[in-house]
Amino acid sequence: MVNVEKRVIGNLLKKTDNIKLTITIGVKRDFFLYDDVSQLFDIIIWYYQTYGTILQIDALKDILQRSSKITVDLQKKILILFEEVKNISETSNFNLLLNELFQYHKINRLKTTMSHGVELITNNRPDDALKSIISNCMQIERDMNPSTYKSGFLEEDAQNILEIYADKKLHPEKYKGIMLGFPSFDQVTGGLKKGQVMIVMGKMKSGKSVWLTNVAANVVSQRKRVYYHVNEGGKELVQLRYLSCQTGIVYNHIRNATMSQLEEQTFKQYLLQVQYQNTNNLYIDSVDPANSSVAYIDEKLKELSIYGNVDLVLVDYLGLMQTHKKIDTGWERLGHIALELKGLAMKYDVPVIVLTHVNPEAMKSKGKTYNLEDMGLSKEPLKHVDMIVSWKIDDEQAFKLQGMGYATLSIQGSRDSENEDVSLWVNINKMKVIQQQITVKH
Repeated sequence: MVNVEKRVIGNLLKKTDNIKLTITIGVKRDFFLYDDVSQLFDIIIWYYQTYGTILQIDALKDILQRSSKITVDLQKKILILFEEVKNISETSNFNLLLNELFQYHKINRLKTTMSHGVELITNNRPDDALKSIISNCMQIERDMNPSTYKSGFLEEDAQNILEIYADKKLHPEKYKGIMLGFPSFDQVTGGLKKGQVMIVMGKMKSGKSVWLTNVAANVVSQRKRVYYHVNEGGKELVQLRYLSCQTGIVYNHIRNATMSQLEEQTFKQYLLQVQYQNTNNLYIDSVDPANSSVAYIDEKLKELSIYGNVDLVLVDYLGLMQTHKKIDTGWERLGHIALELKGLAMKYDVPVIVLTHVNPEAMKSKGKTYNLEDMGLSKEPLKHVDMIVSWKIDDEQAFKLQGMGYATLSIQGSRDSENEDVSLWVNINKMKVIQQQITVKH
């Protein structure tokens, strides 16, 4: 009988849906005991995430030939394994097969844990054996059922905290949040962390949505998945803004189909590239305001999980969102929606950025930033978010005339970052927001 490792690999070579499900539920290479199987698993997943399709033998040979890390002996084993597993019959229920793999992995880890414990007992170290078995069993449970460990006593987590600290010193890149693509802002925040909600407040028609489009473009360029929920303007508007941002072509030229020959060539080449790569990294969801709610986003994230976990949720904008809870006043409604967004961020372990407007009085402000009180009655949502950011065009009159100018992105409140003002250059014609060198810390 073919073992579970080979059956899983064989089924990953049958359908992309099997690969998507494997990524979604978090199967990793250490689930496989044998080096050739774990290495082939890694290559299959990488190839799908890069090219959006199933690995074929010619592509595998090319990858192995170009690899400097896989030994010649292991390359031969991988090629033999590929020929063996590609002929394995497709299972009728891949979910059950993955459950079998999880149990297989858990049993192997428990065997290793017990074997080490017996070795310590044999060496007359019963106390060390007990500590080792308890610690390793807790780690197995933590890895296999992560939701179990959202609560607990500090002493239970002490060893894990030390291990994470040591790993963080060696591999700090693993613990960075989502970088939004603006160096000074990313440096002071350390990126937007999983489960965090950031609210960006600014005047209507001041370029907030253009900035959000740039965030989407910057995060997609990191090969991360973005869900963009828009309840005003529609999908086409966001798509054309995004294309203008990515290609540098004047937005109106794209919208009105008046591109020059060179612009049209650039435009077509970019879209062909997107089609070829087929990464499914940006999902733009145009939603009627009557249906725009956190419950709707929740269902959509479940639906999209087949393509892999979403790394960032963008919402444009808060004021048009709804909630099923019966609330009389507008500010209470927005506060409750912000609380629901926080719950969503924690449930899916994903950061959320949501746009909102400042109150009418604040629109008369001559300063370069909006303060917390400028949210007016809608300041209630600020209680439930992790970071509050102000977006302000420095010279609004010149910006309207020229379609470009400086804006100030200002952290007004954060649970985990210092306040800072960052200067950005906004070109509304090309939907581009660029980090400038000027920053003002306070």
